[in-house]
Amino acid sequence: MIELGDDKIALHRFSNTTNGIPVLLLHGSIENGRIFFTKNGKGLAPFLCRNGYDVFVPDMRGKGESSPKINAQHTHSQREQIIVDIPAYIDFIQRINPFKQIHFIAHSWGGVLLLANLARTPDERVKSITFFGVKRRIGIRSLKKVLLIDMGWKTIGKYAVKKKGYFPAKDWKIGADNEPKQFYVETNDWLQNKDWICSYDQFNYSKVLSKMNLPPILSLVGSKDKVLGHYEDAKELLVEIDALDSSKLVILGKNYGNQLNYGHIDMLTSHFAPQDHFPEVVNWLRKNEEKQEQLND
Repeated sequence: MIELGDDKIALHRFSNTTNGIPVLLLHGSIENGRIFFTKNGKGLAPFLCRNGYDVFVPDMRGKGESSPKINAQHTHSQREQIIVDIPAYIDFIQRINPFKQIHFIAHSWGGVLLLANLARTPDERVKSITFFGVKRRIGIRSLKKVLLIDMGWKTIGKYAVKKKGYFPAKDWKIGADNEPKQFYVETNDWLQNKDWICSYDQFNYSKVLSKMNLPPILSLVGSKDKVLGHYEDAKELLVEIDALDSSKLVILGKNYGNQLNYGHIDMLTSHFAPQDHFPEVVNWLRKNEEKQEQLND
């Protein structure tokens, strides 16, 4: 547990070695860390552990095994996650496994938060980034998008937040965890607006990120993911931060050599994933470590 104020944040560790390069895995909105692992040792986190990495998976405040649980009085914000919590994860990892290199991996909105953290706190120790279904805005147009995002997340969501004091994703059985009110409001703001700007201090994330020398990004999207992590929206994020040319954007589906047409969730939870694309993630991490070693030589 990492104690921050009245909150206790669960940080799950998967490690078979004392000197493995650490990997920080961050879940997205209305989720918790279990998107990356199961109790019987399946998932991306155990897979990376078996390949020699020291893996850390936090549950964001109020989610998963973190406490207290989200309720109407919960004030956690997206800004707090970026400025306070992610640095706290990294500091905690540094204390128990002093490192010179670390990798970032994220699912969905977790990728936006990790990028925002790097914009605020550049860290040359971050050697690679891997995204699963990560986008910043949803620009594609479809009936499913209208029903799921415009009507569900935005319209009904705003009404629910006003009535309950939080976004009731778990209560409605549409997500693994509920979302704090302020976190929901700030996420919704970034999803809708073309400009990626902090409402507190007008910090321009896309402007700062586009001028940075970001770590190489591997962005994986499911061929069946038509709304939450669509290929075009994932590509647009890389364009926004001027990282498209230095990144690798991969579609996961049968037409691309995979055993399954992946969606937004099963790209991490399917029993095919350890054979289909988890090895590509490991190769991506090792490739960028080798690059750094060559630079050091």
